[in-house]
Amino acid sequence: MKKIILITLALIVFFAMATGAGYNDKTIKVDGLKIQGPKQFREDIAEGLDLLRDKAPEYYDMVVKNIKKVYLSDGDFNGWYFDKTFSFTQEAYESRQQQSTSKVYYIALTLVHEGYHLCRYNEGKWTSNVEKEEWLAVQTEKEVAKLIDAPQDVKNWLEIKFDTRYWEQGN
Repeated sequence: MKKIILITLALIVFFAMATGAGYNDKTIKVDGLKIQGPKQFREDIAEGLDLLRDKAPEYYDMVVKNIKKVYLSDGDFNGWYFDKTFSFTQEAYESRQQQSTSKVYYIALTLVHEGYHLCRYNEGKWTSNVEKEEWLAVQTEKEVAKLIDAPQDVKNWLEIKFDTRYWEQGN
């Protein structure tokens, strides 16, 4: 009788753990790209990827080929690392969230921007000239904005980024 109770308890614990295993998991994968962070962050990044997959498939491929993990960070560095990860700071993410209906476009373009940097690095084309690399990445964002039918406010934001040449100002 004792053995039956122990087996029953073991099965209950096993099934409870097995069914709840994904509940607290803060990572999902989309075509090999890991997205790590709170549920809303994971959903927003996945939605940005979906937009790219549907409307700009070659850029979607570039992103998932070159970025292996996107994660929400409490740090102050928003950008890519040599290990093919992209640290999305809380501050940068919150600014994208404030864009409400255009949020998915901003997120998709941010993924393209960082994916483009990593693509150039991985292909040996990275020049270490930050001004040139940022200019190229913003140009790429502008191209993708057309492909994904980004709203005018997003296109205006890109023009401001490009015209003010924020990368030359150390911002």
